[in-house]
Amino acid sequence: MLPENETPTQAVPALDGDVSETAVSDPRGERSSALDAEWLEADGLGGFASGTVGGMRTRRQHALLQVATSPTHRCVLVNGFDAWAETPSGTYALTSQRYHPDVVHPDGVQRLASFSRQPWPRWSYALEDGTRIEQEIFARHGSPLVAVGWRLLRPAPEIHLLVRPFFSCRDAQTLHRENPDFDFEPQVRGRFLHWKPYPGVPDIFLLSNSEYTHAPVWYRNFVYTADAPEANPADVEAVEDLASPGTLAWDLSSIEAVFVLASEEAAFEGHLRARASFRALRAVELARRRHLSGDFHAPDTAT
Repeated sequence: MLPENETPTQAVPALDGDVSETAVSDPRGERSSALDAEWLEADGLGGFASGTVGGMRTRRQHALLQVATSPTHRCVLVNGFDAWAETPSGTYALTSQRYHPDVVHPDGVQRLASFSRQPWPRWSYALEDGTRIEQEIFARHGSPLVAVGWRLLRPAPEIHLLVRPFFSCRDAQTLHRENPDFDFEPQVRGRFLHWKPYPGVPDIFLLSNSEYTHAPVWYRNFVYTADAPEANPADVEAVEDLASPGTLAWDLSSIEAVFVLASEEAAFEGHLRARASFRALRAVELARRRHLSGDFHAPDTAT
């Protein structure tokens, strides 16, 4: 469903960075086991965002926005996304997904150069044409909210970022299948989008500084290898379908790309300008973590 890359894939070196960064390829370009390491961003309410360094979800509980609806129950609202960059040299995937039975597509994981857990998960991608992009994800403590951002690490012209989010709105312990009841249509207020995919489950609110194109499609047969029996890593009991309502697009050459997800409109506290909201959330969360850790020199990548 993503455009194919227009240039051959090749190994890329790790980015330079602080000591908190972990290179994910060795000098020979071989992928390390670090790609399967897991990260988690807790919201302090029982919900969280989580996944792997390599970006491929290996558990049904891995999600971008998972919220607690009671002390014993969590709901996965937004599972993840596909992201790709369009540059004058071609189209380059930044993400990879694993599909049944054992197919990895597209090849974005091969452009992942380094990963850092501080002050929250950050990924650096090196494209074959020299473009370098950083991605970050953090949860806001005390609110069912997750923020995602991308920026160019080096100025470059005509770089566009596109993202397709994946929704399920299911119990954290179950799996989701394509069905006619899923409501793809958002309520739109400028760049504030509001979905009510199913009755009786939390809504999805998305604030971004992107251009949204409504183009609903089902992505079928994601497989979660950590949930499958060791004897059969492609077991159908670890397979699900996810709904993607449309595409978010940014001109990354001129602006930092951001979106903020929440299960309650109140989580935005009336701040409905995406970039300002993202920066305010980021500053508050960074200050909180610095205070808790006693580290007043944590990396600050805000631009």
